[in-house]
Parts: sequence; structure tokens; C-alpha cells
Amino acid sequence: MSVFDEERARNYDAGARTVMAGYEGLHEMARDGLAAYLEPDRPARVLLLGVGTGYEAEHLQQRFPAWQLIGVDPSEPMLNLARRRLTGVELRLGVLDDFADLVELDGVLSVGVLHHLPTREEQPLWIRSIGQRLRPGGVALVGCQVGPYEVDSARLHALRGRWRHSGQGPQEIEEKTRLFLTHTLPPSRDQLDEWYRAAGLSIPETLFSTAYFQLLAAWKP
Repeated sequence: MSVFDEERARNYDAGARTVMAGYEGLHEMARDGLAAYLEPDRPARVLLLGVGTGYEAEHLQQRFPAWQLIGVDPSEPMLNLARRRLTGVELRLGVLDDFADLVELDGVLSVGVLHHLPTREEQPLWIRSIGQRLRPGGVALVGCQVGPYEVDSARLHALRGRWRHSGQGPQEIEEKTRLFLTHTLPPSRDQLDEWYRAAGLSIPETLFSTAYFQLLAAWKP
């Protein structure tokens, strides 16, 4: 079951901008990254894995009208918002492995999904599934948290400062910190490189990075 209920879906876009420094730059680089691999004016099938409220799909549609965009998300409230925002984008409720027909894709863009998977064991399988869906020469852009988090690290202190600046109180910050250290469990960069290699993808290149988040680009040979 998706953790994005109606209230969280409604507040997602504003909350993401508040909590994550560089939010707009991240998405701008995602668009530039896709255009670096796929020809902007030629047809391409691009999957938005975790399409959310449709924010990124709307910008992609405006910039690359020749592309066929497909959005997948497990949250019905998120998809409802996307449906109000978008026309001409195929939207599907579910997760990637629900759709056997999503193959021979030219591109996959997924931002902020990997760390929402229920278990660490599912993370490399998710990367592998993306690799299986791409055509040779296709590109995968994945934005994800990269760990590990350490109690006294500057990265975690910067993140706590960001939460404080956004108006969150001490108790909420402490609870979030506890969850980041015990439940979020983002993969290390070495783990990600190994997972990409096992999925038949190139070693990913970092296109955008903050203290705790990276946008990675890889292609399928």
C-alpha cells in the first residue's frame, strides 16, 4: 500500500521544495539529462516511474512534445492530481512489475522512489527491473538518497538544519533523524554501482548532487 494518502499527496510538491534544497535544479538537470541521451525532436517512449502529481511530466511534455510519456505510481491520490494536471500522458496505477508490456523503453526517469521501497532487498531488484525494461541504448535517470547516514556527519547535520529552517519543531526533527538512521537505509554509492552493473547497465554518472541526494544517469549497452 502506498504511503501517499490524500493529505500527503496534496502537500507533496510544496513540501518537497521546502525540505530539499535544489529541488528545481534537480528536475531541470533530469530534463537536460534525458535530452543528452534521447533526441528531443524524435519519438521516444519514456517511463516516469513514480509520476506523482505530474509535475515533472508536465514540464517534459512541454519541452519534448514528440515523446510518448507513460506515468506509473502506486498512489491513487497522487495519480488523481496528475490526471487533473495532464492530458496526453498515459497514467497507470501500480508498480513497475505490474506491467509486463512496459519493455523496449527509450528512457526511464524515477526521482525519489528507491528509498520508499519497503525493504533493502527490494532495491537491487528494482534497479534490475529498470534495466530489463530498457532497449539497448536506452537511458535510466534515477534520483535517490545515497548513504549511509552517520550520527555526527555534516550531511545529517545539514539535513536537520534544513528541517529546522522549514519550520519543523525539535521533537519532529528528532523523530525524523531516528528514522533516517534506522529505517531509511539508503544504499551507498558502491552498492548502487554494483547493482547497476548486475542489472546490465553502465556505471552511473552523477548529474546532480546535494548533501544526501544524487541524480544518476546510466545507459544500457
